[in-house]
Amino acid sequence: MIRFAIGCNVTKEFKKAVAQVEESEWKPLYKTAYGVKYKTGVEWAEVCYIPNKIGHSKKGPEYRYPAKREVLDKQKELPGMDCQIELPFPMMDIKDAQV
Repeated sequence: MIRFAIGCNVTKEFKKAVAQVEESEWKPLYKTAYGVKYKTGVEWAEVCYIPNKIGHSKKGPEYRYPAKREVLDKQKELPGMDCQIELPFPMMDIKDAQV
């Protein structure tokens, strides 16, 4: 089980790579509570992405980039807030991503 994650800059190239992941490649993340395993509503997939900073040698280490996604429009708005303009993390709308 992975208990940590390391992020990368959410560049235009990374967003393109995420948009190219086939729908069938996304796998659900599960949690277990009181002995019951359930889906969290979050999915992950491995993204084919190599940043320019580390992609200069075929002999270098092999990196893997998992991405996670969660549908945000299912979340309820807080009382008194009509809409939240900005979120404190990078987002992308897959249906609008240019491939």
